[in-house]
Amino acid sequence: MEIYSQRDPRWMEKGFPNVSNPGYVNIMNFGCLLCCLANFAQKRPDEIMDANQDMFVSTGPRKGSMATSELYGRYGFTIRAVPHTPGTPLPKSDKPYIAVTSYFKRLNPDWGTHFYIRRPDGTSIDPSSAYNPKTTDRYESTVFEIRYVESSKKGKPDTDTRLNTIEDKLGITY
Repeated sequence: MEIYSQRDPRWMEKGFPNVSNPGYVNIMNFGCLLCCLANFAQKRPDEIMDANQDMFVSTGPRKGSMATSELYGRYGFTIRAVPHTPGTPLPKSDKPYIAVTSYFKRLNPDWGTHFYIRRPDGTSIDPSSAYNPKTTDRYESTVFEIRYVESSKKGKPDTDTRLNTIEDKLGITY
């Protein structure tokens, strides 16, 4: 199965709706969290954006956790955010989670937060990379929050099937 990347030429230049500069505020530059959702939901990031225009507001795609939680909720997931102390080892988990890092802030203040998927085997799916999975985590020392992505519905078939699909896609076995 495909791993959705911000660098995919099919959607990398697509601007976020309702922003003042969609040429710059596009999936390539600001789509890491959107691509994480795409990987969990098994939907293309541009299709998620098109179907959820109301989730992206005038201050850009990084508008608060309420918009993020609602957007993920539309795809059958809840987000449980847990603070993490930068410089300490990332937690082990039997399911993939989203790690939130300030790694790129030193390069550009507009890129202050980056999101990527950490897998149970310690490898990563980095939406900003064309090459996945990553065996080296260059972000680990700057992670300040862990976001556990959980099913918002109990039972089958819809949400549990998607979760199983992403686990299969990411090479997770139990």
